[in-house]
Amino acid sequence: MLDHYTPAQLFEMHRGRESGVDVSRYNDLSYKAAQMRQIRLGLEKKLNVGLYGSVKFSSYQMEVIRLGLEEGIKAELYADPHYDANQMWEIKLGIERGLPVCQYADPCFDHEQMREIRLGLETGKDVSAYNDPDKKAAEMERIRLSLPVLSGKSLRQRFRAAMMAWKGR
Repeated sequence: MLDHYTPAQLFEMHRGRESGVDVSRYNDLSYKAAQMRQIRLGLEKKLNVGLYGSVKFSSYQMEVIRLGLEEGIKAELYADPHYDANQMWEIKLGIERGLPVCQYADPCFDHEQMREIRLGLETGKDVSAYNDPDKKAAEMERIRLSLPVLSGKSLRQRFRAAMMAWKGR
C-alpha cells in the first residue's frame, strides 16, 4: 500500500508521525503532498482542519484558510471551494481590516475586482458606484480613484446597513 504514495506524500506522513499528529486525517492517496502538508500544519497547531481538509480545496486554498484560522479570523466566511485562493485572500484581508466583506464576498467577482472593492472600502469610498461583477477591474479602479471619500458618519451608516443586509441572507 505504501508503494502507491509519492516520496513527497510519504515525507508528509513521516513528518506528521514525528510531530505526534493523527496522520490518518490525511494519509489518503487522493491528497497531493502539498495538501497533506497544509493539513499536517493545521493539526500541529490544533486547528479545525475539518474546515479545509477536503480534496475539493487546492493546497493554496487550504493555506489561506489555515492562515486565517491561525490568526483567529472567521475563515468560515471564505472556506468555500467556489472561491479560488486569490479570492479567499481578498476576503481574508477584508475581515482582518474590519471591512464589510459582504460587499464583495461573492464568487462572481474575480480576485482583482474584489481587490478594487476592498481598496474602496478601506479608503472610505462608496463602492456601490462600481460594485458590479460585469465591470472589469480596470474600470472599477478608474471609478474608485475618481470617487470622493465618504464622511465618517456616512461610512459607518453604510457599513451597518451592509452588515444587516448580509446577516439577513
